[in-house]
Amino acid sequence: MAQRGARVDLLTTEAGALEESTSLSEHGVRIHRILRPNAPWDQPPTYDTFQKAEAALWNTHQSRQFFEETQPERVFFWNLNRIGLGPLQVAREMGIPCAMSINDYYPLQYVEKRPMYQLFKQPIGLSWGSLDDIPTTYISRYLAEDLARKGFRPKQQHIIYQGIDLSRFPEKSGSWSVQQPLRLLYVGTLSHDKGVDTLVEALALLPKDKVRCTFVGAGEPSWVDELQQKASKLGLDQVITWAGKRPHADIPQILAQHDALVFPSRWPEPFGLSQLEALASGLHVISTSVGGLREMFELGVCPQHFDAGKADQLAKRIKNLFHPSPEIMEQARQATVRTRLRFSFRRYLHELEDFLERHVVPKKKDEAVESSFPIHDPLQKPQGVRLWSPSNLSF
Repeated sequence: MAQRGARVDLLTTEAGALEESTSLSEHGVRIHRILRPNAPWDQPPTYDTFQKAEAALWNTHQSRQFFEETQPERVFFWNLNRIGLGPLQVAREMGIPCAMSINDYYPLQYVEKRPMYQLFKQPIGLSWGSLDDIPTTYISRYLAEDLARKGFRPKQQHIIYQGIDLSRFPEKSGSWSVQQPLRLLYVGTLSHDKGVDTLVEALALLPKDKVRCTFVGAGEPSWVDELQQKASKLGLDQVITWAGKRPHADIPQILAQHDALVFPSRWPEPFGLSQLEALASGLHVISTSVGGLREMFELGVCPQHFDAGKADQLAKRIKNLFHPSPEIMEQARQATVRTRLRFSFRRYLHELEDFLERHVVPKKKDEAVESSFPIHDPLQKPQGVRLWSPSNLSF
């Protein structure tokens, strides 16, 4: 958006990858690390209300001061996890049109159903209260519906599937072809919720000379140790490579070295960006269809799936790739084509710009803005695209 003429200011904490910060700065984004999380990002979330309140009040003050100095035309809240709702409250009080994006379950930390506690928490930015009318985008229909079941129900909902930078994930040479032995890849947290143990059990059901699997990621040390010991007992030392955690910048090259990505999650994922990256790169993808992942199948990508926790089903899917049939090869080809057409970052940017233009309208002096907000679901009706170029935009 900065390249399209907008002034973009990013308010954030001290956390964040240096390479990403450098890239944003090079594209004209002004980064202001003036906010504080209520607990360090590398530690579990805190349940200390006073610790949360202290951080929320600080972030409220910092946001107010910044908004008064810069007078942004629009404010888009990407993620308020551990930050508090103070910045959102300040924008509302100052009459600045704003919107927010929901890509995970962080809003639940601000859902307070007990009236007395709500009276205390809302003024300091720890409860949604009347903030439920903010135009809100979701990463998937499932996430919107599941959060509503759990008590977070914004009145204005809009589903915008995120996209990936296709220039970083080109189709690899020999897309959809497989080598002998078959080269499988898992990328993500090593945990029971992610179903990594299911993949290990499935590998044990296959001929050991037919398959190799790389696990990229880390997890709770004691659980990972148990998993690795289990793999050794199953005779998988020559099959599995534990690659550890790698920076996201390395993922395109890692994908190009493999034939298929396996995503065995038990937990209902909000969506599946890892699958999209693999599909765009020309890999086969075998995934569960829990949570928002089901929408990927409805949209015509990621055709090979299995029931979460079912190692025998997963083993069968993997075995089908030893010598993939013409039907499987065609499904993979179509999945890659559809992914690159429907889930590009350019498409996401256009749709997000259209959303902001139509529903987050800058106010003119002494003029209130009224805006209706239809619920939009891309699975039901396509959305038009209109571009805009504001002079001052804060994120």
